[in-house]
Amino acid sequence: MLTQLPAPWPSLPREQLPSVLQAFRDQRGAVIYGAAGVGKSQLARVVRTTLDRESDEPILWVDVVGSIGDASTPLAAADALLTDI
Repeated sequence: MLTQLPAPWPSLPREQLPSVLQAFRDQRGAVIYGAAGVGKSQLARVVRTTLDRESDEPILWVDVVGSIGDASTPLAAADALLTDI
């Protein structure tokens, strides 16, 4: 029986962190992508935590997940979000 929750993975230094943070600060946003297990989710969590601490304004966060069926259509997973662009 599990009596304690496991500790979170340590936050590893990421060379992408400054550029992703700057993209959000410039109100451009960012797409974080890569192979499974490379640290995309951890990077996103660090970015979100950092920006939430810096801002008095609410920040809209959207998780977008693609599928095998959408793989042949560029940006299909984000299509509904891009209609106003």
